Amino acid sequence: MAASKLTYLCAGVMALFLTACANEKVINTASPDTLRVISQGEIVGFEGEYGNHAWIGIPFATAPVGDLRWKAPKTAPAFDATVFEALEHGSPCSQYAGGLGGVPGEPGTVSGSEDCLYLSVYAPKLSAADIEQDNNKLPVMVWVHGGANKEGTGSLYDGSRIAAEQNVIVVSINYRLGPLGWFSHPALNENGTALDKSGNYGTLDIIQSLKWVKENIAGFGGDADNVTLFGESAGGFNTYSLMLSPIAKGLFHKAISQSGRLSLSSVDVAANFVEDKGDEFSSQQVEIYLHAMQKPDSASSNGIKTALLNSSNQERATFLKGMSTAEILGAYQQKGKPTKARNPDLIADGFVLPLGDPAELFADSTKHNNVPLIAGTNRDESKLYQFKNPELVDTYLGFYSIVKDQSKYDALAEYPSRMWKFNGVDNFAAALSQSMPGKVWAYRFDWDEQARPLGIKIDRLIGAGHGMEIPFVFGFTDKSEIWQQMYNEDNQQSREALSKRMRNYWAEFAYSGDPSKGLDEKGVKWLPWGTSNPQSTPNSDKYLVLDTEADGGIRMDNKVVTLDSIEKDLLADTRLPDAKDKCSVFAALVKGKDTHWPESEYKDKVSGECAMFPLLED
Repeated sequence: MAASKLTYLCAGVMALFLTACANEKVINTASPDTLRVISQGEIVGFEGEYGNHAWIGIPFATAPVGDLRWKAPKTAPAFDATVFEALEHGSPCSQYAGGLGGVPGEPGTVSGSEDCLYLSVYAPKLSAADIEQDNNKLPVMVWVHGGANKEGTGSLYDGSRIAAEQNVIVVSINYRLGPLGWFSHPALNENGTALDKSGNYGTLDIIQSLKWVKENIAGFGGDADNVTLFGESAGGFNTYSLMLSPIAKGLFHKAISQSGRLSLSSVDVAANFVEDKGDEFSSQQVEIYLHAMQKPDSASSNGIKTALLNSSNQERATFLKGMSTAEILGAYQQKGKPTKARNPDLIADGFVLPLGDPAELFADSTKHNNVPLIAGTNRDESKLYQFKNPELVDTYLGFYSIVKDQSKYDALAEYPSRMWKFNGVDNFAAALSQSMPGKVWAYRFDWDEQARPLGIKIDRLIGAGHGMEIPFVFGFTDKSEIWQQMYNEDNQQSREALSKRMRNYWAEFAYSGDPSKGLDEKGVKWLPWGTSNPQSTPNSDKYLVLDTEADGGIRMDNKVVTLDSIEKDLLADTRLPDAKDKCSVFAALVKGKDTHWPESEYKDKVSGECAMFPLLED
């Protein structure tokens, strides 16, 4: 039995950053105490595990199917039933099963549905009298799930505990993913609105969920004028994007980005053919692939392109909207990797999302939504993507993994993780501290005390890897087997203490816009970025380290990541004595499509020795 659990653990651990896998379906029973009235009609939920109230699977927009594919979301219609029973999660948005999203199904098959715009609400147990008292409205925290904007679902995140114990309202949402979420094509929405033409449909779904919250959350006891948008990975990415979106102005009042970053593609890159400076997966290039998939022996790519340019916009739009979800996703598959569809790019259309470099926009108070921000990353972010590398890890019996050289393994993970911190925290925090001083708080999550089932050193393989902070924020409400393998009696007390502290910081921020000492006022005071020293010198405190007492506890630190420090430290790192290893790190940075590490400069790294190790596709 133990061996089978470990097989499951090691086969599925790549999904950890999204809570790994769906829990067993639970049948919920409607509770009369949860009857509420919202704009769509009457709704009833159930009592949650922590004595809270919950309403799950609420539609917040009209299903974006048929002619509404690739259009801005529309307001949800009134409920069909006299009383809508919000007892079961809605469908995940269309995506490949077997990837990182935690959505079950045979790898390589399409799971979910285009009818997926649902959200869930978790609240403390409140009476009708409590809700009617406007002066007691609670802060609202809207969670945006991760998954590279191509997978994942809000139903995997249970906000019951943080709602019940920190006295806030938690909303977890879905949004369109992959090419159904971001797709800018000149033939679509020729006569549509600017929102329809933007191509940022997933972004607009998140905005639509915030509009739903603004209109309806008071019915659950929430304060529509005190909304915190928070998310992890792609959810943090999207949170940053809404800080730049004028369309989202006034819909949220605070933001938390957990392991998020942000980059935007131009409309030309997103839509044009490759010959016209478009991406290899631009919408028009994908249109060629779709035609080629329909008739693989009929014409060359150039022939298809010529035919398309001679077609009307209506003909092209009809063809695209006639494609099945599986056909559309299939056009984005990476070669030989049936569950590795291309990550979509957010599009700087100049209406939903602005033109320009995000860091420069954040430095100008007139170019972004001026809301307090918490931003952080995990110390070992990239280990989650490294532990299955056979060059670094030996695997026995299909599940027992042992790092070949721990020192080298740690070094190879360190620099991409530091780059993640630069992109996700330090670069933006420095910019935002100029435009809204004293309103930016940063953290680094360092917890790496996972259990070692059958001696497998998860703490060394993954450590404080990508997504490891999520259970601490939600209070370990996900009971999936894969998480339980990481927790035991030895780490229970310390991780529960760290989780409680983090939930108190997050909740106090939701209440006041300043995490300070946490909601219970018992924590280390969390200082804003660079403000502990009146002169704001380079050595002033910048971020809070989140860890247990055994590893130094919660404390402020000032180690800022710069591009120069990454390169200087890498070149001097004795853990990587070979030029090949150093070049592999530079290659990882370049292949991450980070504009700070252009491909043209790769061959000159390590005194030109990287020219001997050409960049190869993964």
